[in-house]
Amino acid sequence: MSLSFFRKYQGAMLIVFGILLMIVFTMGDVVSRFGNNGGRNLVSPTTVVATWRGGKANESQLRTWRTRYITMVRFVSEVERKTRLAKGNPQVRGVGYGGIPQNANELELVRQQMLASKAAEMGIVITKEAIGDYLVKLSDNTMTRSSLVEMAAEMGKDNNISQTAVLDQLRTALLAQNVRMLAQSGMGSVPPEAAWEYFNRLNRRVTAELYPVSVDSFLAEITEKPTEKQLLAFYEKHKSDYENPTSATPGFRTRPRAKFDYIKFDYEKFLESEMDNIDEAEVLEYYEKNKDFFIQAPKPETTDPDNFEPDGTPPGPEETTEPETTEPEATEPKATEPEATEPEGTEPEATEPEGTEPEATEP
Repeated sequence: MSLSFFRKYQGAMLIVFGILLMIVFTMGDVVSRFGNNGGRNLVSPTTVVATWRGGKANESQLRTWRTRYITMVRFVSEVERKTRLAKGNPQVRGVGYGGIPQNANELELVRQQMLASKAAEMGIVITKEAIGDYLVKLSDNTMTRSSLVEMAAEMGKDNNISQTAVLDQLRTALLAQNVRMLAQSGMGSVPPEAAWEYFNRLNRRVTAELYPVSVDSFLAEITEKPTEKQLLAFYEKHKSDYENPTSATPGFRTRPRAKFDYIKFDYEKFLESEMDNIDEAEVLEYYEKNKDFFIQAPKPETTDPDNFEPDGTPPGPEETTEPETTEPEATEPKATEPEATEPEGTEPEATEPEGTEPEATEP
């Protein structure tokens, strides 16, 4: 087909392609959503879509669970986020590995309902107080119970879900989490039989009386000697086996051996012989170039570790000289002693008398 055909009918082809594009843009989204949901939009809300031992769920319940679960995950994630913003550290597992699964697919929703039903059979109960304790630990005590309940109510407003529904969905998730933890607690542990065997290996003791038997004492009783052919066959049978004292069969294979030479010398003797070849000038030159390496740290003063001043520092060394007194030196006046005067609140500065007689002043 040549290009002249397209040029001849290009107008009609343009109209056809335009109509097809309009159909794709109009119906493509509907077809895509229908394919992703597997035709679920056409299922009646009362149609049972999941069954398990002891329960079942219809389409309407599954949609409700999905909406509540997404809201609950947003609520728990928001609590964790605000806790970290407040410099807190969640004390329990939130959303993520080992905690509440973040994925809200249909399989996980049904699995949580199954585990919650199993928890009820086992007698596991999560009360409102337990949910409150969980949220307080998740917030690391950075939020109060009332503020957490208000946050749950605020999260549910967008999807017309009450705070009770959000907390009930959290209860279901915690029940499923507890059953998972109980089921996985025994994984990786040692079975009782293996534990008993390991215990016997380490702790079992046997008291026995042994009597040595020498093989050489029985050689004289052997009258028949093996032929050369029998010896060769016996060697070929065990030539690849190593000798093992605990085995009843011999082994003729020699273990690997190594042969090597080594040199041994006395470092101290070598050092003494070389000391005579080094003169003092070389030692001094080396010291000047590397004297930073020869600096010795000062030795700490030996003080009583229990005798410290109030500020935490050890007391200084005792002085050998007597402290100076603030009182003037006692000198006998040549005439009469001055009359005593009372101080006015401050002590006079200690000064040595200059050898002159103090003047008598009237009080």
